[in-house]
Amino acid sequence: MSLHLERIHVTYKNQPILYETDLKFETNSFNILLGATGAGKTSLIRLIAGLDKPTEGKVIFNGEDVTDLHVRKRNNSVVYQQFINYPSMNVFDNIASSLKMKGLPKKEITEKVEKVMEMLQISRFRKRKPDELSGGQQQRLAIARALVKDSDIILLDEPLVNLDYKLREDLRNEIREIFKQRDTIVFYATTEPEEPLLLGGKVVVMEEGRVLQYGPTREVYDHPNHIKVGRIFSYPKMNTAECELKDGFLHISQNLKVKASEQFKDIAPGKYVMGVRAHHLSLSTENSERSLELAVNLAEINGSDTLVHLNNGTNIEWIMHLNRVFNFSLQQKIQVDIKENSIFLFDKSGTLLSSPNQ
Repeated sequence: MSLHLERIHVTYKNQPILYETDLKFETNSFNILLGATGAGKTSLIRLIAGLDKPTEGKVIFNGEDVTDLHVRKRNNSVVYQQFINYPSMNVFDNIASSLKMKGLPKKEITEKVEKVMEMLQISRFRKRKPDELSGGQQQRLAIARALVKDSDIILLDEPLVNLDYKLREDLRNEIREIFKQRDTIVFYATTEPEEPLLLGGKVVVMEEGRVLQYGPTREVYDHPNHIKVGRIFSYPKMNTAECELKDGFLHISQNLKVKASEQFKDIAPGKYVMGVRAHHLSLSTENSERSLELAVNLAEINGSDTLVHLNNGTNIEWIMHLNRVFNFSLQQKIQVDIKENSIFLFDKSGTLLSSPNQ
């Protein structure tokens, strides 16, 4: 089974919605669409589902051009962030509805529905109506309706965004395991950079209708091909600053520099852009070749963590992620260590030159 989006391009009222895209997906693949709101994730999902057609290009499924094939003739399922279930039907009938429309025997329908209800742990709610379920249970029901169809392609458009943290965590852990058992191509759209790392598979990083990078999730995270990908695929977004590589140091400003690691030994001296993720910054008790003196703008307490907003008064506006609760005074000067071998280096156009995990 394969899906090829062959040089697709979508415009609306002469405005580009999706720029030219050429992507190939194989069976049993779990593909995460990552990008901010407006990146084009939903547009791509609608195109794959057959709800929209490309302005240019083709949608090829198993070697066949299905660009003009009506959505009802495609064996696809879509799960949206809103809980779209039939309000007048109980859980069992909601899940069974698509199978009944296909005219499957009653025994086969029962077996399929029982299997998927057990898989998603909603068997005990079989007689309840959707409005008698919690948000998490309703989303499990929506996913069960998609799974029971044995679809070739399953598309999940930010399916967990309306759930509280604990429910998102529980369902996220289950979703990956559920789809490991399916002979299908799965797409999962999200705005949250943590989700691709938790779900694995491959990731499509998108921005304003453009696909910036596609590949195995960990590979894209470790080697973002452009500074835009590094910023999108980091939470908080990757810290960046212009710098000059010379004399074995990265000079960030007139008074700030850090020792360049061995990873930069083959890079010519010159002006670049450095990037470092928030969790690779830490508090230092002393001045060293890998530390910077920065001022605290704001300290956000996030559960048991602290996000410290830092600046140097000129070209640094960074965030440090600390795994404890800290209290800082406004504009307090602190020493911040950059973890060794944790710096990305990009050229002035934003293209990756060196990453920590080469």
